[in-house]
Amino acid sequence: MKDVLIKIAYDEKGHLVIAKDAVKGNKYFCPECGEELIYKNSGKSGPGSRCPHFAPKGGGHNCDPESVLHAVFKKEAATLLNSFLNEKKVFVVDWRCRVCNTPYSGNLLYSTKTISVEYDMKVCRPDIALLDDSGKVRVALEVVYTHSPEENTLAFYRENGIVLVQY
Repeated sequence: MKDVLIKIAYDEKGHLVIAKDAVKGNKYFCPECGEELIYKNSGKSGPGSRCPHFAPKGGGHNCDPESVLHAVFKKEAATLLNSFLNEKKVFVVDWRCRVCNTPYSGNLLYSTKTISVEYDMKVCRPDIALLDDSGKVRVALEVVYTHSPEENTLAFYRENGIVLVQY
């Protein structure tokens, strides 16, 4: 994973910044742990050069690019879904049944009253949980980069009637 660079960070105001849009000299922070990052851009191109990216300011930063992407996606997705929920808007998703291949479409936020990031369900902790008015998790959103949820988590979702959405 060392060859993958950190390409996103938050600025001092908490805005998400993509490395290609960053400004040298400004302060940037890791979306996962909050440690300060340095913007790096050699301005060179061609063999051996690196594209714009963020690097740890000091030693000891253990967040890899995958965990940074995961943290940003969870936070930004939860913020977006909460804005739709608060404004009573529908959030339409399209999917295809894995069994019959029939296409479907529906409001992801149907019956959702609360959105929680890293909701502790004892057996598992979905990245984002959509809960109904009784506090029951109806939909679990999992951000998948290198591995899907484990079989015991999938079984738990099935046994409890929880819809799993994987991004």
